Amino acid sequence: MIIKDLGNSLFSILIDESRDISIKEQMTVVLRYVDNNGHIMEHFLSIQHMSDTIVSSLKTAIEALFSKHGLSISRLRG
Repeated sequence: MIIKDLGNSLFSILIDESRDISIKEQMTVVLRYVDNNGHIMEHFLSIQHMSDTIVSSLKTAIEALFSKHGLSISRLRG
């Protein structure tokens, strides 16, 4: 539903990483975009467990997430 609402709009992502109670690294992803009515929307998209939080691992996870949901990096801003 979120991806459908986003359509072909430009968007930004908010990424946060933290450890869960079992001390495993996790990455959360939130999409931010402006809807057709001009309202700023922020929607939680995903939480992923990560083996580490080095830049290359985070980049790979984000690219996989974009591929899974049909998002284009060319529409990413911010």
